[in-house]
Amino acid sequence: MSEIGDLIATLPGLTPGLEGRMTHLVRPQDLADAWQGEVSALASAPVIWLAELACMRAVAAALPPGHTTVGVGFDLRHLAPTPAGVTIEITARLNRAIGRSLLFEVRGTDGAGIILDGRMTRHIAEPAVVLQQMTRRHGATRPSV
Repeated sequence: MSEIGDLIATLPGLTPGLEGRMTHLVRPQDLADAWQGEVSALASAPVIWLAELACMRAVAAALPPGHTTVGVGFDLRHLAPTPAGVTIEITARLNRAIGRSLLFEVRGTDGAGIILDGRMTRHIAEPAVVLQQMTRRHGATRPSV
């Protein structure tokens, strides 16, 4: 097993059933027409980001110091439109931890029903290692444009 895999095997708090939630009031800048879409309804991009945040919240307290999680995959269905002014809630539930992979079930609602359903995968990682990998791939960081 890898060093990080050995570490994860010793994390008793990282158990199935951990949940994280995000509530969010849909704003005009969250709508698809603000993302170059043509519909004035909640865009998928903010929904996916809120699902990522819910996953991070679910396991944050169980991670060892100096570790975080990074998104590596998702299979999500954005099922229904939501207008600005409505509050949505995204819930992520940890299903399994395999090595450094964390598998989540994700669901979102908007008061009128389910708007999001699916799965996300995140890996436990050390931020410094992720930044080293990025530097190897892209060279020294450049100022943003």
